[in-house]
Amino acid sequence: MSRFFCMPDNSRASALRQTLGVAFTVMGAIAHSPVHAATPSTSQLEEITVTASKRSENLQDVPLSVTALTAESLERSGVASFADYAEKIPNLTFSSGHGVAEGRLLAIRGVQGASTTGFYIDDMPVPSTIDPRVIDLARLEVLRGPQGTLYGARSMGGTVRLLTTAPDPAAFSAKAHLLGGGIDGGNASYQADATVNAPLNDRMALRVTGYTGEDGAYITRRWPTASKKIGRNQFTGGIASLLWEVTDSFSIRPTILHQESKQDGLPLADGTPGTLLQDRTFDLPEKVTDRWTYGGVTMNYHTPVGDVTSVSSWFSRRSYEREDASEIISLLFGSPPLAGPFETWQPRHNFVQELRFTSAFSGPIQVTAGIYLQRGKYNYDQFSEVSGLNAAFGGALGNDIVYKLWRPFQTREDAAFGEVTYRISPHWSVLGGVRHSKIRTYGNQIQSGPAAGGFVGNEANASESKTTPKLVLQYTPNDDLNVYGLAAQGFRPGAAQIAPPPAFCAADYARLGVTFDQLQAYDSDSLWNYEIGAKMRFADRRVRLNTALFWIDWNDLQQVVRMNCGYGYVSNVGKARSRGAEIELSASVTDRLSFGAGVGYSDAKITQSSALVPAKVGSPIQQIAPWTVNADVDYTMPLTASLAGVAHLDGAYVDRSFSASNDVTNPRLRKSYTILNLRAGVDAGKWSVMAFARNLTNEHANLGDNQSQAAELPGRPRWYVNLPRTYGLEATFRW
Repeated sequence: MSRFFCMPDNSRASALRQTLGVAFTVMGAIAHSPVHAATPSTSQLEEITVTASKRSENLQDVPLSVTALTAESLERSGVASFADYAEKIPNLTFSSGHGVAEGRLLAIRGVQGASTTGFYIDDMPVPSTIDPRVIDLARLEVLRGPQGTLYGARSMGGTVRLLTTAPDPAAFSAKAHLLGGGIDGGNASYQADATVNAPLNDRMALRVTGYTGEDGAYITRRWPTASKKIGRNQFTGGIASLLWEVTDSFSIRPTILHQESKQDGLPLADGTPGTLLQDRTFDLPEKVTDRWTYGGVTMNYHTPVGDVTSVSSWFSRRSYEREDASEIISLLFGSPPLAGPFETWQPRHNFVQELRFTSAFSGPIQVTAGIYLQRGKYNYDQFSEVSGLNAAFGGALGNDIVYKLWRPFQTREDAAFGEVTYRISPHWSVLGGVRHSKIRTYGNQIQSGPAAGGFVGNEANASESKTTPKLVLQYTPNDDLNVYGLAAQGFRPGAAQIAPPPAFCAADYARLGVTFDQLQAYDSDSLWNYEIGAKMRFADRRVRLNTALFWIDWNDLQQVVRMNCGYGYVSNVGKARSRGAEIELSASVTDRLSFGAGVGYSDAKITQSSALVPAKVGSPIQQIAPWTVNADVDYTMPLTASLAGVAHLDGAYVDRSFSASNDVTNPRLRKSYTILNLRAGVDAGKWSVMAFARNLTNEHANLGDNQSQAAELPGRPRWYVNLPRTYGLEATFRW
């Protein structure tokens, strides 16, 4: 592996062919060694069905690096939110973006930045910054590598899919769950949720879930006269889904999800991540509110030759954030200390329609093909008014408004896609896929106030077309071995942008040699992913081992170019590459004991740079942890004929990385960290009671520096941090 990774660029294709050849030869030797038929065993691993390729398949049969967490595994490990499951996925890291409400970014295999990772609820792409509570999910799937053919734009590094549970007309069921606990050095937390699956007749069922809760405050906010705990997150939401099997061939399933959350204060630490302290001049509360709704209707028509599926979905979100910018406003204006709030609204609405055909032909050819359209509207609005500011300047400003921004954008995307699989022989198959996309963005901007350099009004639009191909060669000598090699392209669309005001930034335009018209838009960036992988089962299917090696070439990176006038713009600058591997192991050691582990490695570096940006050739891609490691152990011990003791221990290690959200010329080191979690209790089938402790060692992990909606105060970086040690009890009842 190390020899392959050290190959010079011009030998990459040859190295890939040689490695594929060696891999297929070795696996072929394994395949033709004696194989004994699997016999039923109570300790065999659970077979997992996924829909990563938009058809139902066994996880081990998919020629793709996929992690799938079932409803049972999510419940067993107590997963409640994104942070809980992210640490269980090899080569998935998360980083910080702009603000808090929509500041979390995802990265897979070292492909970092806004809109590089697709995030889906069922078949609907949604912003990766939302954090749906993990309640009543059928499955969570993480697809690594570009998914340019089936999932299109913004799935350049990979795709995360949250799949809701479908109603079941066959039987009534219900579940209630209660949780109460505390946070080390913080306040109490609780959650209550319930799910009911109610058959309405033999062809129709309704499934409803409701939940509410609160994550306790754990950060101390201090001002000259007092202090209080902040960071409390109150949440409520629900899911409703109806399944109507109209005929044996035709079904309709409408689904709606809604979630609201309100954070009392920003979950950020000042200075260093370990302090959990915010020192301020004024008692000016900060907060975040987030409200979103997802609705979708899936219609499926089954025919003798395959399924025709229509998915119509819409998404609406309104997020609001208030930041205390008092000190930075006083510094910039040279004014006496004044309470200065900085407010940001980000409403968005999105509609998606997909129509696809998934074949079930009797011959060697299978097809997945469809059309896709998306329409979106998005606003980014900001406002800051500081009472007393105008008076401090003797009325010279005319009013107290520091900054005002109104920036609406619209997006439109149309695509056609298809994949064809041809089974060459009983053991060999080849897949070819392609997607053609047309994308258009349009936006305008009006900003005013002294911080904007006076009134500025601009508009911009952009359009482009992109074709992304994929090729897979797969070898399956038996039911327990799957070897594949693939080459696939992914891309992140370009967009219209509001260029910096020429009057305010004239010197920068001259220095950089660009014009206002040239900065009205930027192009897409794209990458090629070359990958070989093997999926294996051993020991009477008690052991599952999945591995993959990858090499990614990333071109025309979308990077922010900073101007001396304080503005910036996005430009296509430089190249990068990422190379690495994933290994995932699951083992049913005995009927009582099971074990799982995962390791991810991403060596992601800049290979071509420019004087326009500070990133140097050979420097690591920022906010990417080279190593991610996770492991978990489950143990069950019968106590009586109807009662069992259960225990679950899991841990995750995230390597160090560099964060540069605010100071790109001097990246800030994010130290490595390890998180351990423990759950133990009793399970009687119909009910269970569990005690839990998360972050057992009370690790203060640095999750990235916050890119302020206003500006960072010099000498006071603000850091995203994890929750301190949390502990409590939970009870689950099932009918």
